[in-house]
Amino acid sequence: VGAPKSYPVPVDSSLSAAYFTLNNDFLSGVTMVVRRPDGTPLAGTDPDVSLSQAANVVAWRVSAPAAGSWTVDLSGSGVFRLRATGVFGEVTRISPEAPVPVVR
Repeated sequence: VGAPKSYPVPVDSSLSAAYFTLNNDFLSGVTMVVRRPDGTPLAGTDPDVSLSQAANVVAWRVSAPAAGSWTVDLSGSGVFRLRATGVFGEVTRISPEAPVPVVR
């Protein structure tokens, strides 16, 4: 990543859930902060949020997310994959407008 970077993620009002997933290849030092449209960062204690972490994956799930432009802030260095997905009812679909950067 190098210098901190921000990625806008458009969220549609029809989503029943949104997922923001960061995969750090080779346990790199990339960190992620997800911000709501009003700029508030997600916290694991938020009632509409669940956070899952594994060795090299961090995944935020937001139930009934607010419509608008969410932001994913990344900092650190290393190889990573960022994915933003949305759930429409029971069907999961990747938003075509959301960037899915791969930085090497």
